[in-house]
Amino acid sequence: MKNIFLITLILGSFATITFAQNGERMRRGDERIKTLRIAFLTEKLELTPEESEKFWPIYREMSSKIRVLKKDERKKEKGLLEMSDQEAEAFILNNFEIEEKVLATKREYFGKLRTAIPPRKIAMLEPLEKRFKQRLLNRVRKGKRGREMQKEY
Repeated sequence: MKNIFLITLILGSFATITFAQNGERMRRGDERIKTLRIAFLTEKLELTPEESEKFWPIYREMSSKIRVLKKDERKKEKGLLEMSDQEAEAFILNNFEIEEKVLATKREYFGKLRTAIPPRKIAMLEPLEKRFKQRLLNRVRKGKRGREMQKEY
C-alpha cells in the first residue's frame, strides 16, 4: 500500500513539473511572439523613438480590449455543430454585436493613436498586422523555430 502511494506521489510530481514546464514554454513563446511583433511593426511603420514611446502603450491597451471581446466569441465557437438553428442564429447575431464593439473600439483608439503617430502609419497598421500573422503561420507550418523567424523579420 505504501509503495502504491509512493509511486502515485512520484508520478504526480513528474506530471506537475511537466505541466509547469509546458506552461512556462507557452509563456516564453507568447513573449517571443510579442517581441517579434513589436520589432516587425516598429520597423515596418518606421516608428521613431518618440512615436514608439507614445504608440505602444495605446496599441497594447487597444489590443487587450479587442482580445477580450473576441475571447468570448471563440469560447462559443466550440459547440457549433451541436447547436440548434435558434442557437446558431443567436450565435450569429452575437458575433455581429462583437464585431460592432470591436469596430467601436478601433474608432475610439484611432483618436488616441493619432496623438502618437500620423494617420498614414495608422492606416498601415492593420495590413501589417495581417502580414505578420501570415508570416508567423507560414513559419509554424514549416516547423521553423523562433530564431529562424527572427532572421526573416
